Amino acid sequence: IPPWIQKTAPATEKGIWLAILFTAIPVGTATGYAYSSIMAENLGWQWAYFVEGIFMAPLICFMFF
Repeated sequence: IPPWIQKTAPATEKGIWLAILFTAIPVGTATGYAYSSIMAENLGWQWAYFVEGIFMAPLICFMFF
């Protein structure tokens, strides 16, 4: 069990938290493949990095500020 789930999740909900975590990994990978193929087909592969940078900016601000 990841330490942050063990510390944060209530004992009765740890299974649900683990299911969400381990489901997010393959779903995110599949979504990434679909996103990148659509982006590369319509706008060019360079735009995928630009758009991802825009999506990641709020997360970076949240992590450092």
